[in-house]
Amino acid sequence: MVFAATLLLFAGATHPQPESTLLSALDLERQGDAFRAAAVVKFGNVAPLKAYRAGQDGEKALTVAFSKIGGGAPANPYARQKTESSKTWADRLGVPKTLFEAAELAAKFEARAASTYDGLAKADPDNAALMANLAALSLQREKALTHFLTKSCCGSGD
Repeated sequence: MVFAATLLLFAGATHPQPESTLLSALDLERQGDAFRAAAVVKFGNVAPLKAYRAGQDGEKALTVAFSKIGGGAPANPYARQKTESSKTWADRLGVPKTLFEAAELAAKFEARAASTYDGLAKADPDNAALMANLAALSLQREKALTHFLTKSCCGSGD
């Protein structure tokens, strides 16, 4: 339920101090990536998951940013543990029972992530360009997910 719980945290989130900006952004990217990966395991690599490339590019960019300030990225708490079954991992991350529900939750996450990145950009001018790029990526992912949801729900969207 980690992913679903994050949506609740966003509602009253305050933006962190500039020194924690990279950690906050990395956490968001890893949550999105782990959720997508767990959803692929559960539902297969089908639309909208093909279009929803989560945090891989963002995580790479953030890892470079960490190296520039002389630090390493912390361990990923959302990664599948060696002792975890696929089902247990998907359950821990809050992957819903249906693909439609998973896409809906992921779209909401991406919209809130984009807003959070905008706030992080304001809190950390040194990393504002990186945060703006991450916000743009989140908005692109949200758009792809929303397109899938509209097409699935209403038979339109092409």
